[in-house]
Amino acid sequence: MIQLMVPFMVFFAVLALGGAVLLIRGWRRRMLEARLYGQGSVAFGDSAGGAQAVTQWVSTVDQIGRAVSSGKPPEPKLREWLAQAGYYDDAAPTVYIGAQLVLALLGLTLGGAAAFSIHTSILLRAAIFIMLVAAFALIPTVMVTLHRRKRTSEVRRTLPDAIDLLEICVSSGMGLDMA
Repeated sequence: MIQLMVPFMVFFAVLALGGAVLLIRGWRRRMLEARLYGQGSVAFGDSAGGAQAVTQWVSTVDQIGRAVSSGKPPEPKLREWLAQAGYYDDAAPTVYIGAQLVLALLGLTLGGAAAFSIHTSILLRAAIFIMLVAAFALIPTVMVTLHRRKRTSEVRRTLPDAIDLLEICVSSGMGLDMA
């Protein structure tokens, strides 16, 4: 029975991680479509079909983040870091902090279950426990860092073309504001 517990925990961890990645990718696509079709800014989780659960999850994580940060404003560096990754919403820092806490608690639960289910030395159990808690707590940081790198490379790739087009328009007689 114990030998089957570890594969099941790994399966559910991969399932949860995959679900989180799919949710974030879907949210990013909805934001891009909203910007593309001029629907204004879209909060995390807003879309037509099936997004009520995502919106509820995000609002719950936001409330947890607000409770943890005890109402004080988030660090300007955190807000800037999230904005560089494309998360401009005012609730982005508290959602980020709440997601870190929720995932750390999930890692705490899975790490505790994994540590108590295997029969090895106490040092290996502690290492597995700490590793799972840290891995789950770092998921939001890794996701934001990857998104930030992707946006930075996109800007570096498209900025020269935008500047060339701007220069052509200005040199043809347009004003800078019109170009």
